[in-house]
Amino acid sequence: MTVTRTGKIARCPPPIRDEVNRRMHEGQSGRKILAWLNADADVLKVLDEYFHGEPVTDGNLSEWRKGGYAEWLQRRDRVAQLGELAQYAARLGEAAGGSLTDGSAAIIGGRILEKLEDPAAELGELTKALVALRHTDLEARKARQRERMLDQKERTVALAEKQFQLRFCETYIDWAEDRRALEIATGKAKKPIRIEQLRQLMFPQLEPLDPKPINET
Repeated sequence: MTVTRTGKIARCPPPIRDEVNRRMHEGQSGRKILAWLNADADVLKVLDEYFHGEPVTDGNLSEWRKGGYAEWLQRRDRVAQLGELAQYAARLGEAAGGSLTDGSAAIIGGRILEKLEDPAAELGELTKALVALRHTDLEARKARQRERMLDQKERTVALAEKQFQLRFCETYIDWAEDRRALEIATGKAKKPIRIEQLRQLMFPQLEPLDPKPINET
């Protein structure tokens, strides 16, 4: 549960609070932090507006160390843990031939596990999270399946086109060497008639489209 803090440091702008946390984390002494805080224009404005101009004291700094600074450390640890989880999930996904979606699902799963460790977690919220995780996983699997099917269809079409081209070239060479086909192709009949004559020559099992003009020249 998020606590709303109203102390002197908590009232300061976020950049000021972050700088206080950074200085504490680096081990800077309280005396130096207080000297910097009580000389900063933004801090002085907050002190004038909410605390009658009273300076930040060592007691205020001690309270912040136990509260705001402790929460900041927890957030840093949580971010680091999620970062490690994301890297681990990405490596697992890559090793299994998966995608970034697998990593995202793993992170969501990690968040659910965190909730399960919280005794105050509500069953309804956990159920929603589990349903969302399952939906994400199914959609990712469907997307990968569609990609595989599309790749397979493209390969099939490309292979069929190549085979057609090869058969066409082979047939062209065969009929180019046929004397009767050459006579028809170079004859004086009209083009539609020559096309029909070649069709009947190449496919004798087919019925003529128009048998009347077949003998015309």
